[in-house]
Amino acid sequence: MSSQDYAEMIEIPVSSCEMVSTPQVKKSRKNNKIVKKFNKKIRALFTPKKKTESSYEPEPTTNSSVEYTQDITKALTVKESGHRLNLITVQVATIFILAIGILVTNIFWQDSGINNLLRSVFASEKVEVDQRNYDVFDAFAPSKNEVKLTSGIMKIQNKGAVYSPCDGFISEVTYNGKYTITVSHSDNYKTIIYGADYCYIQEGDNVFLSTPVAYSLEGGCEVAMYNQNQLITNYALDNGKIVWQN
Repeated sequence: MSSQDYAEMIEIPVSSCEMVSTPQVKKSRKNNKIVKKFNKKIRALFTPKKKTESSYEPEPTTNSSVEYTQDITKALTVKESGHRLNLITVQVATIFILAIGILVTNIFWQDSGINNLLRSVFASEKVEVDQRNYDVFDAFAPSKNEVKLTSGIMKIQNKGAVYSPCDGFISEVTYNGKYTITVSHSDNYKTIIYGADYCYIQEGDNVFLSTPVAYSLEGGCEVAMYNQNQLITNYALDNGKIVWQN
């Protein structure tokens, strides 16, 4: 069926039903570029930007915020200083109360625990006193060579080493052509060696039975023992041992 026949059938003018075809226009490359550029800008507007650390810029601080921060700092400083003052006050008060307590206990309670503690801390060091007498010591002859005993004086006959009769310490050493050596065994008991040619020790040294303290070249060195500065005479020599006699 032609278009004219169709128009006559629906009773409309033939001229109004003419179909006009419009030639297609090809898109140019220039139009494509413009469209792409436009689409890119649209996407950029609606796509949220990601913030990075490098691109972040803090908001400028206003004068009011600075003043507010300074006020807070001052308030905290004042509060901290107040706490320190309170702590110092408590410490001073505690020390004062302790001092009063010690004073009261010293007056009214002489044997209190704190008084005993203070005495043990501040008391001067006690010097031990050795009150032993000669007759409690085991003593021996001062030489391995021949020793002659006369009225409490032991005289060494030959040259050789000179020993202390028993353990002790050197309390004095003097020299006047010959050595005089004092050995203290206790506060009461001591030995004095006269006429030694050589001295092996010095003041303050400890001495023992097996350690020589001096040397005699030609003999004639004498040894005497004293108790409370009195010459001891009531003893005898028995095979190199000193025997006390009552």
